[in-house]
Amino acid sequence: MPRRPTAPPPEGAISGTLRILSARALHGPNRWSRLPIIHLLVDLGELEHFPSDKIPGFTARLVESLPGLARHNCSLGRSGGFIQRLETGTWMGHVAEHVALELERRIGGRSTRGKTRSAGPDGHYDIIFAYEDEQVGLAAGRAAVALVNRVIEAEHAEPDHADAVVAELQALADRRRLGLSTQAIVDQARRRHIPWARLNERNLVQLGWGIHARRIRATVTSGTSLIGAELARDKDEASALLERAGVPVPTWRLARTAEEAVDRAHRLGDPVVLKPVDGNHGRGVTLDLVEAPAVEEAFRRAVVASRRGLVMVQRQMSGRDHRLLIVNGRLVACAERVPASVTGDDRATVAELVDRENRDPRRGEGHTRELTRLRLDAAAEEVLGTQGLARDSVPSDGRRVALARSANLSTGGTSIDRTDEVHPDVARMAELAARVIGLDVVGIDVVTSDIARPLGETGGGIIEINAGPGFRMHTHPAEGRPRNVGGAVLDALFGSGSSGRIPVAAVTGSNGKTTTARLLAHIVSTGGRAVGLTTTEDITVAGLVLKTGDMAGPASARLLLGVPTIEAAVLEVARGGILRDGLGYDYNDVAIVTNVTGDHLGLDGVHTLEDLAAVKGVIVEAVPRSGMAVLNADDPLVLAMSAKSRGAVGLFTTSPDPHAPGRVAAAAHASAGGLMGCLETMPDRDDAIVVRRGPTTLVCLPAREVPITWGGAARIQVANALAAACAAVVLDVTPADIERGLRTFAASPGRVERFVLDGREIVLDYGHNVAALRGLGELIERIGEGRRVLGVVSMPGDRRDVDRVTFGALAGTMFDALFVAEPAIRGRAVGEAAGFLIDAARRDADGQASRAGEPTFVPDEADASCAAFAVSRPGDLLVFCVSNGRRVLAALRARSDEGQAALPLL
Repeated sequence: MPRRPTAPPPEGAISGTLRILSARALHGPNRWSRLPIIHLLVDLGELEHFPSDKIPGFTARLVESLPGLARHNCSLGRSGGFIQRLETGTWMGHVAEHVALELERRIGGRSTRGKTRSAGPDGHYDIIFAYEDEQVGLAAGRAAVALVNRVIEAEHAEPDHADAVVAELQALADRRRLGLSTQAIVDQARRRHIPWARLNERNLVQLGWGIHARRIRATVTSGTSLIGAELARDKDEASALLERAGVPVPTWRLARTAEEAVDRAHRLGDPVVLKPVDGNHGRGVTLDLVEAPAVEEAFRRAVVASRRGLVMVQRQMSGRDHRLLIVNGRLVACAERVPASVTGDDRATVAELVDRENRDPRRGEGHTRELTRLRLDAAAEEVLGTQGLARDSVPSDGRRVALARSANLSTGGTSIDRTDEVHPDVARMAELAARVIGLDVVGIDVVTSDIARPLGETGGGIIEINAGPGFRMHTHPAEGRPRNVGGAVLDALFGSGSSGRIPVAAVTGSNGKTTTARLLAHIVSTGGRAVGLTTTEDITVAGLVLKTGDMAGPASARLLLGVPTIEAAVLEVARGGILRDGLGYDYNDVAIVTNVTGDHLGLDGVHTLEDLAAVKGVIVEAVPRSGMAVLNADDPLVLAMSAKSRGAVGLFTTSPDPHAPGRVAAAAHASAGGLMGCLETMPDRDDAIVVRRGPTTLVCLPAREVPITWGGAARIQVANALAAACAAVVLDVTPADIERGLRTFAASPGRVERFVLDGREIVLDYGHNVAALRGLGELIERIGEGRRVLGVVSMPGDRRDVDRVTFGALAGTMFDALFVAEPAIRGRAVGEAAGFLIDAARRDADGQASRAGEPTFVPDEADASCAAFAVSRPGDLLVFCVSNGRRVLAALRARSDEGQAALPLL
């Protein structure tokens, strides 16, 4: 953030504080970045006059509180660069950005990108920084602002306070963090550009989009067999099936009472293992049982951990404990599991050694970290007793002190990677066991003295089958090489090299985006694919309406991409959604930008057409190298977006003038081998929709065969048809199917839609801005000659008054009679906003009475349309610029002489 000139600091103490005006998380590409980011809008207030070098001792206090800031590069591109910026003077918004990133780093985050920019009004700044978890990122932003304010006000550094802030954020991050097994799969998905979304707080994650979507919860996948999981959960049934298949398993019996357990143990021969028949994570398991009292006590522990009140008494095999991970029938990793222990140093007690080991940052509660914290509970003290030790004993230097008999990581054990040592016969036996049980991801517990020799030679065997096995022993072994087990799961779910994606086309612009999106979806579905569509009116999947309302935002995009039946997605993308939440996904294969006009200026920091173009250009920046941006060459702001596309570019133009800038640019692009769409006059004098790549013509269809273009008269619809046809080419729709789709798309409801009712021709359109109204004016010139033209117009409530004046002046020149409606506008009296249109429509540029004469104000658009219809006569052309065409048509039908539905004119 470059330093700006500022007024001299006021005299006296600093009284201002940094305030957050708004805080939000943006998902996917946005106006600031291609990455998901946290956006804080802050007000420095009086601190605008106090950059960091004007606050005595600020830099020293801040760096002492957060020493890691000394390593931040900042814009200088070297370690310590941020400190130099602090010393030469930078604003508090910029400081808060770096503090937020440092707080995220302190809790294990990897985000390093941020920026701070002036937000317009004096003292207002946009703070932007990347995040990994939305709630943690927002909390880090708020904590950063609070910390900066505290450092400003403090007389000395408070590192303890900063540590307390970090601890709170760490606790939140731990609660929010995906489990290590789930994270291992998600990390690999990121590397392969497989889209993923967290569906709840319990590690339920969706991978991929549409028909390729798969789900995981930890290591249970969409392909995990319920029968297989139930078999693995029942150790008795699993052992019986394995034994029947010839897989070596220890002999076992079941017991419902302690007396039965002692009897079974005696018959099997010692030592034995007791475990709940349906337990997991080593709970209720006791090893090395020989004496009857010990068996009875072990039974009591095991039966409590069994939901069925049933205990397995199993002959204990001798050897080391190994976990073999089988994914999709193939061995992908093997780890030797080592029981929890500490090593003596001839100075510390056992309790002190445990405390020291638990300070290892890799250890945490349960399964949240690479290792589980060691416990000195009653079970551990019992194990210590068998070694002649107690909590206060001081083991000799180098002595290994066991704290548990079982080798589960959940009891504090560690692992050693043995994947490369597994004998092929052992691997094949484990793979056979996985197939017998019927699980796609399964942990096979093998006890053997030497994993590099066949089980038949060592007397080893398979002691347990685990559905949903943990991955951390393979991804974070204490010794040996970490294994890419997450990648193996993705290979099983998607196949090697697949991204799990479906083609995605995004459509934006000030006009025509709804029609273009609908038409493109229709063309792609004509080619045989099930298409999902979001628009400002609804979400549909292969024609099935899922939701109605304004669905042109990122939440709707995420919803649609999660529907498992679609093979392609077409997304209408509105300005507001990009500003509020980003795109909601990472990239689109095709971006269509129809045009940029002065809608919504003055809102959300968008003050100029160039600002608006930058927002709409986000979908162009989201085009990958394999994709294409399809751009309107007739709009200079849109044409300039060509430079933003990492992929290819396609241009379309409706200009018939070969010397027009847009036509020249499109023709030059085609001459260079690019994709071009245009309206051409054929030898028979008919206009045709033409798409060509280089010299090759892909689509050539007479405009009279494309219903929505009205034989080429509706140039605004010609542009939409060209955009959709070019995009369809990119989406691999055949030229024949593109032409068939153009022929069979009859209308886009409420968008330049044409009807006949009681001898009047009616045109329905949203017509909400000057560009749309101008396009309708060109259409009226082509179809309204010699006829009286009546119009109904209105403008949405978030437009500037200056835009209403321009809109009204244009409307006054287009119609013989004009009716003005007005949507409800919060904070304004009825008729106040419409008054700007009416006043402008009364007079032409020379101050003379306009063509429309005195406009009529009727607030409700349906009532206004009925009023216009009432004074019309057969043969008139009625143009209704309304937001809800269906409601208007229903009102007209109810009042018409025929009393029947309006008939579409094709």
